[in-house]
Amino acid sequence: MVNAFLGFDHELQVADLIDDEAKWRVGFIKMCTLPFESDAILNIHILVAAMRDRRFWKFDDKGRFILFGRIALSGDKQWPYPPEGCCRVDVDALFNPVLRLYGLGVVIRNSTGSIVAALAKSIKHPTSVLGAEILAAISGINLCLDEGITPVLLFSNSILTVQVLSDSNVDDCIVVDELQDFRLMVSGGLVLKVSHMYRKVNRVAHSLAQFVASLSDAVKWVSNYPPWLEHLVSLDCLND
Repeated sequence: MVNAFLGFDHELQVADLIDDEAKWRVGFIKMCTLPFESDAILNIHILVAAMRDRRFWKFDDKGRFILFGRIALSGDKQWPYPPEGCCRVDVDALFNPVLRLYGLGVVIRNSTGSIVAALAKSIKHPTSVLGAEILAAISGINLCLDEGITPVLLFSNSILTVQVLSDSNVDDCIVVDELQDFRLMVSGGLVLKVSHMYRKVNRVAHSLAQFVASLSDAVKWVSNYPPWLEHLVSLDCLND
């Protein structure tokens, strides 16, 4: 079993160890498992045949595995523009094991693909990547509120995060308070839909999270975006 030295709970999924190209995330696996565990995992052959969704399982109160939920995978490996009059919020989070910081990345774009606002900030809590992904979503929606941006579509490349945010019956998550905050925003009509996308088309939010994971700080842009950020956005808009 995957050990928990990075703070992951017992519901870490095999899907978290596989990237969007159906390959093992070698660096991540070696970082969060013992040597003999990573060797065993990486020697397992991955076979993916027309897989259009993924299922998540958890222990019930009797110690049995039950189906926790399922969510359709995005079929689009290019960045899709939001409809006119609506913005989309792309979010991501990652963990820096050296500084023990989580980096959160948020980018908001309009129907032409132009940046409306972006945010990168680091936090020392919660104790799991799932919690950080949910906080990234909350941060993205709070940024929309600050800038008066409504309505929005929310996108994440974490399938489990999309599942948790979309399922109103989930109440045993380690970030229950944050989930309640998010659902209030959904019920208020600010968030129209939460969807999955591949990391390949979430590179802007991912790069923002990566950028700030080495800093104990937060950075927000609403204009004068750095060249590297504008370059990443241009790649998305070109559907490269």
